[in-house]
Amino acid sequence: MFNTVKIGQTMNSTVAASATTPSNQMGKEDFLKLLITQMQHQDPMNPLKNGEYIAQLAQFSSLEQMQNINDNLESSIKSDLLMAQSISNSMITALIGKDAKVQTDTFNVKQNQETDIGFMADQPYSSAKLTIYDQNGSVVYHEDLGNAVTGENSFTWDGRDSRGNIAESGNYRVEVKLSNDDEDEKSATTFLNGNISSVKYHSGGASLQIGGQLFNVSDILEVSKP
Repeated sequence: MFNTVKIGQTMNSTVAASATTPSNQMGKEDFLKLLITQMQHQDPMNPLKNGEYIAQLAQFSSLEQMQNINDNLESSIKSDLLMAQSISNSMITALIGKDAKVQTDTFNVKQNQETDIGFMADQPYSSAKLTIYDQNGSVVYHEDLGNAVTGENSFTWDGRDSRGNIAESGNYRVEVKLSNDDEDEKSATTFLNGNISSVKYHSGGASLQIGGQLFNVSDILEVSKP
């Protein structure tokens, strides 16, 4: 006696197996092969009824439509991402030549180059002490700036150490400590003012070159005309 192949049950078991084995997913070709196999091996004494046959064809049609929709959706998402990235890259190039304020405590210095450093104060302070360290952590320059006003404060470092010698080219770190009378010192948020000289593209997006150093677009606090 012939065994009737139940395509609906086979499909369910195949889909369940594919949930744990993504590389063995059932496609529309597999569905069609199962339907043909069922017709070839159906019991002559109990043939497939029209209603069951139509229902299985409807399942096949539905599976094919879902697969086509999924393929079109993936293609659309990839296209949208590429377009968005292209627009973003085009807009970023317009920033070249503009002045920028970038939140950072590190900066790159070349000999005889001035560096515009800023810091934020949440209230007036009677004391603001600025210290600049070289890449080895040694103090290069220190100055008591006096009072600090609420909001943005600025300082221009002429690139010389505390003894008046020209500092070597390289990477430096700035630290600003704020205090009032007998209160404990607190660190201020520092930023660098500089000109955007170029845009560098990489797999993660784009970076802006300011003062010989690369910064993420998310680090930029303000952009203005030079």
